[in-house]
Amino acid sequence: MNKENQFNVAEIKNYLKKQDYDLKQFKLNIFSEVDSTNDCAKEFIESKLNSFSEAELQQSPFVFAAEKQLKGRGRRGHTWFSNNSAGLAVSFLYKVEIDLARLPQITAAAGLAVQELLKEISLPAQIKWPNDLIVNQRKISGILTELVFNDQQEAYVIIGCGVNLNNKNFNAEVSRTATSFYQEKNKAISKSIFLARLLIKMNLYIKKYFSHQRESLIKVWKKELNLTDKKVRINYKNDNYLVIIKKVLDNGDLWVRFKHGQEKILKTANTSLDYSSLVEFN
Repeated sequence: MNKENQFNVAEIKNYLKKQDYDLKQFKLNIFSEVDSTNDCAKEFIESKLNSFSEAELQQSPFVFAAEKQLKGRGRRGHTWFSNNSAGLAVSFLYKVEIDLARLPQITAAAGLAVQELLKEISLPAQIKWPNDLIVNQRKISGILTELVFNDQQEAYVIIGCGVNLNNKNFNAEVSRTATSFYQEKNKAISKSIFLARLLIKMNLYIKKYFSHQRESLIKVWKKELNLTDKKVRINYKNDNYLVIIKKVLDNGDLWVRFKHGQEKILKTANTSLDYSSLVEFN
């Protein structure tokens, strides 16, 4: 395994220290191989969370990162391919500090955090509705959030994040639609340093989301999506349509107008966009 693809705790700790952070703030758990980092977070809630004080639970996140993730998941049951050490697989666990009705778009805050970091390493990342990051129309990162309750019915949110870093190639199933830092820049990047930077960035954005800055973050997210009044092909409930996007709602749903004038609000759970058609039609 290349050293760039290995987690080096000392390297992570030193980077954080230079930025005036302490690794202990992030309660980082590193695994060599897991089925899913989101599942690690769920198991932690079930078995170990009771050993922490209320003050500790409300501080910075619990973080679960793996050298290899064998059964990563994406939106709508899709697979996230991360079964080698070249990519980053990490999940952030937070105790929910806001009304649950305001929680769904925490994915937007996470997406903005990843986008900002990718731009800082010279990748022109765009947010792809609703929860992916793309570079040059190819997917480089995906985010999956899950709401979980403990035995006391206290709510926790898990933010799973996969980032293609040093992947030199992909299998045939995703090779046409995926990219990585290595493929874009023809060089490797330290996974440890990237994780350290993501710890800071993600925590900054999620804390903003919890501290009454939700509306401003969603406004920025919708601006970054840049979908209003755009013509696009969509797949809705397994059928294809050509629509005009009238508006992205605050909860992430799309208000669209179909070819014959009918308008409808489409849920993220059963809708996907053909981003190549955005270039074609707009």
